This record gives sequence, structure tokens and C-alpha cells, in this order.
Amino acid sequence: MLYNTELPFETTGRRSVTARLETLYGQVEIVKAQHCIKASIQGFVGRILNPEQLRTIFGEVIYDTWAGQPNGISQPAQLINIEINKATVYLIFQPLS
Repeated sequence: MLYNTELPFETTGRRSVTARLETLYGQVEIVKAQHCIKASIQGFVGRILNPEQLRTIFGEVIYDTWAGQPNGISQPAQLINIEINKATVYLIFQPLS
């Protein structure tokens, strides 16, 4: 499948990650977490979480801020996928509305 849209190139980590994942998944909320979350996050893919549940279940393995901005979901959302690299796990949430 070919896409004929230009991808914006950003030098900031948050913007480039968000642009890439939005290109793949559409309108999503991305949450950056520490790599150690990979041990327990797989079972949550497909589940709906609200902001309080996300903080209660995963606590300190989710960064409070990311690139100087709040890091989390703003409303109930479904965890549709995760992306794991050497240092970080990105949680890809799709808002329900």
C-alpha cells in the first residue's frame, strides 16, 4: 500500500514519535513509560483504561512528564498497541469518543 503524504520531520523526540504513530494508527494518545513495564503491559492490550486506572496500575513506571508536557491519557481510552525499544515503551491509546 502506497501513501502519498509527506511525513513531517521533527527533531524533538515527542513530536516525531507522535507523528509516526498517528500516521500508523490515526488519532491516538501516546504515553511514554519505562522499559520495565514490558513485563506486565502485554495483557492490557485491547483493554479500556481511564486516567486514574492507568496511574494506579502502573504508577511510577509511567513518566509524569514527557518533553515538558503532561504524560498520560486525558479520558478513558483503549490500549490498542505498544511499541518497545531499548529504553522506553510507548503505550498507544485510542480515545473512545
